[in-house]
Amino acid sequence: METTTQFLIILSAFWLIVVGVFMLMHPHVVLRYIGKFASTNLIHYLELVLRLILGVSLIFFADLSKSPMTLNFFGVILIGTTTILFFVPRKLHAKLANFFSHKLTVLHMRLSAPFDIGLGIFLVYVVL
Repeated sequence: METTTQFLIILSAFWLIVVGVFMLMHPHVVLRYIGKFASTNLIHYLELVLRLILGVSLIFFADLSKSPMTLNFFGVILIGTTTILFFVPRKLHAKLANFFSHKLTVLHMRLSAPFDIGLGIFLVYVVL
């Protein structure tokens, strides 16, 4: 179980790093994808299930990590926000994603990219 949760956290960390690099290099592409969040039932529920799996993985692996309180905190936040999103109608979730994809700018993407990359690096560090 520990190996599986560690693998899932590292996979998610690399995803964050890749997305962060795309936010720096191709922010328009990322903005286009943000607008597609929750655009279909498949995308909506896949996002929620993946968030839930990561949140549970963070909590299960927390005690074995270099920063248990941080992983527990992020795990609880992910599970809590995912639970809320399960009760938000998909079309409202899609409207919010579409709204933010039009309000966020290239500058917003580039300024927030280092945080994505940093969080990904941090997750790899604390679980290895």
